[in-house]
Amino acid sequence: MFRPMSCPDLQAQAVEAILASTQWLTYGTSGATPGRWKDWHQEGRVFAVDWGEQTLYPAYLFDGRGNPIPEVAEILKVFEGYRPFRIASWFESTNSLLRGKRPREVLSSDPTAVIAAARAHVAGPVHG
Repeated sequence: MFRPMSCPDLQAQAVEAILASTQWLTYGTSGATPGRWKDWHQEGRVFAVDWGEQTLYPAYLFDGRGNPIPEVAEILKVFEGYRPFRIASWFESTNSLLRGKRPREVLSSDPTAVIAAARAHVAGPVHG
């Protein structure tokens, strides 16, 4: 017999999928000091997810030197007011504007396309 999942069950599965799908960094794992990460977070250059007693930063936000990819700040401005897990979910979802790829997969190679996809997502469907 089919038993519909409750909302908390679906939310737990979504969170689990987001956390399992990418590499997450904690303070010190990229060579940056915690203070620097906090500054980047406050400046809107990165976002983080609080999980348990840890603050987790998705690795795709950083370049090969451990610095935030500059265009991430613009993407985060587009998503102003969104909760961190919602932003992480968007980065994790396939996107038709990115040829079916996930924004996190395209961010380092074509950040301008990811910005455009974020703007389109927030604007919603356009009819006409």
